[in-house]
Order: sequence, then C-alpha cells, then structure tokens
Amino acid sequence: ARGLAEKLRAHGARNPKYIPNAAEDSVFDAYQQYRRPADYPRGYRRTLLYFGSMYGDWFGWEYLKAAAQKNRKDAFVMIGAPPRTHAMPENVIFLGPKQNSELPAYLAHADAAILPFLPGPISDAVSPIKAFEYLFLKKPVVSTCMPELEGYPHVYQAESPQDFAQLCDLV
Repeated sequence: ARGLAEKLRAHGARNPKYIPNAAEDSVFDAYQQYRRPADYPRGYRRTLLYFGSMYGDWFGWEYLKAAAQKNRKDAFVMIGAPPRTHAMPENVIFLGPKQNSELPAYLAHADAAILPFLPGPISDAVSPIKAFEYLFLKKPVVSTCMPELEGYPHVYQAESPQDFAQLCDLV
C-alpha cells in the first residue's frame, strides 16, 4: 500500500517500490457468462455483495447494518465464514465460504459490491484485492474511506455508516 511505502521511506528505506494491486483476469473474466448460483437470493430489488474475511476488529458491522436497515428491499450477500456475534437485519444473507473459483459467478449476478472495513490503521495500510476483483467484473464499489482506493473510478467512499447506507442506495 502507498502508506506503507511512505512509512518505509520516512524510516530511511531507499526507494521502496509501490506496486498497485490487481485481480486475476483469468478468474475474474468480465467477458464470460456466469450461471446464477443456486443459493443466490431472489426476490430483492438489488443485490450488493461482499466476499472475504468477516472476523477481526477491522470489519465495519455498523456500516453493513446501517446499509441493510436503510435499503430493506436490497439483499446484502455475504460470502465467507459467518460471524457468531453480530445480529443483522433479515436482508443480510450469509452464504458461508466459497471456493475462489466460484466467486466470479456470485459477483457477476450482483448489482454492486461493498467493502465495509472500519477506517483506521489496518484499512489505511492495506490494498484490498477484492476491490480490484469487483472492478474487473464492472461492479460499482461502495467502501469505507480507504486511502488505497482514492481516485479509482466507480469506487464510492463513505465517511460514516449513514454515508455508507446512502451510497448503497445510490449505486
């Protein structure tokens, strides 16, 4: 991440290299037709998708909850090991872990993708590869503020849970 390269430079590292993240286009192929997964929810106005880890203090549960409460006609589909301690509205749907090769089919049938990471030292120091995977399949991304995602087209960053909920309504 840019922030890490800058810290290394500030601590005397000579010419640290910053290389932006990307996605594997042979896996996330925007030109391929993907069959709708059987467990994908139906009957919602739109579907917003997240895949990845949901444990740790860096995950912004309040952002997800605010978005789901504001956008009750939309499904918030979560792929990954589900949490045990976070009560969520009914329209937050946990599908459990999936193989990496299965993710493009879920993403292809989403209307948008989300990155509800809490702003802070961890999200400031990472380059979330899933954002690039989302963008490879031409999905708008609603994210919390992450320096590494600044300036990317079709990435909308929220300052607060309320902003996140509003952006989820607009994408």
